[in-house]
Amino acid sequence: MADASEPSRPAQSATSSTSTSHDLEVWYEFVSDKQSAVAVTLRELLQRDPSDTASTMVYRRGHSEEWQPLGEALSSRSSVQSRPQFSQRESGELPANFQRGVNVTVDPTTGGLVGLPESWAGVVPDGCAPGVQSEAALPAHLKPKAAGGVKLTDSAIVGAPFNVKKWKPAFGIPIEGCDCVTINGFEIPVVLEALWEALRARGGLTEEGIFRIQPDQEACADLKAALNADPAATGGCADAHAFANLIKVWFRELPEKLLSAVSMAEILECETGADCMAVLQRFDRKNLGLVLWLLDVCADVAAEQASNKMSERAIAIVLAPNLYAPPEADDDNPLEGLLRTQKMTKFLSELLFHYISVRHRVRGGGASQAEMEVSGGRAFEEGPAAASES
Repeated sequence: MADASEPSRPAQSATSSTSTSHDLEVWYEFVSDKQSAVAVTLRELLQRDPSDTASTMVYRRGHSEEWQPLGEALSSRSSVQSRPQFSQRESGELPANFQRGVNVTVDPTTGGLVGLPESWAGVVPDGCAPGVQSEAALPAHLKPKAAGGVKLTDSAIVGAPFNVKKWKPAFGIPIEGCDCVTINGFEIPVVLEALWEALRARGGLTEEGIFRIQPDQEACADLKAALNADPAATGGCADAHAFANLIKVWFRELPEKLLSAVSMAEILECETGADCMAVLQRFDRKNLGLVLWLLDVCADVAAEQASNKMSERAIAIVLAPNLYAPPEADDDNPLEGLLRTQKMTKFLSELLFHYISVRHRVRGGGASQAEMEVSGGRAFEEGPAAASES
């Protein structure tokens, strides 16, 4: 309905009305590599200075598979618009039987989907729908017929080919895809550092059974969902066991397990800590940094075993199954699988014992050059003063 304060205007023809509706179609304008596109209407683009048409890159979903200069895209659109249109519009007939739908938009900051029905919360990945619509606000034909939902995929649902800042989970993605912080030259995922710092801040190092005792499952699930949305969001949980458990979960859900960087045969042949450290030297840099980070965590936990009852071997027992992928043949031969798990535990235990002895020598300045080269853990660089504290 027209505003009473506006002057009356002549009625528009059917052709003019159609043109106006096209002016509202959504295009995407390239901004930068970090936040590569923003949504913009055709009407806004038509109002741009003609001198911008060569430098402004745009994309039209469904019309082109590539970015185009604005001038070229407008020229292409004009030629399409000049072609004969649907006969219904030429005869003045309008489409009928419309049904009201749901307006879902892409959040330009997170890449998430805003405005989904709340019943979709269990269908899209956690954190991908920062804003949902109440079921009560939906028209009857769009309300869910049954409760619950099935998660279809763990991959992020974002627009393509334009890349707004993409949402990605903190768990279950390759090391290369993680947001990382540099520690002594190694790239360590932000979520791991956040979990470890939160565990220590809540007295987890002296908590009996840390890394062994299972936390409250609901609290742990809530914490994981928060971390998937923000890899540093640890403030809402007070249970140190939840943080320890999620460190194990992070390694367990790696698409390629940490110890898969070398062959299982090499690992199973190790008999001594020195053998284990020699195998460690064959890890690529990204995996080496994570192994050293994890050994450092284990060493700090073992240093408090008088309080937490977690010896080096106890830590190896609870962590080892999360670090390798057993062969499928183990499913058919449980005894062989058990023996393999015992050997992997022995490898991690021997490696940890050797690591702790090297860490003390490095801190005290008595390590060999070879030990200095293979050891890159954070604790090694703390200097002699740290040795007296541990």
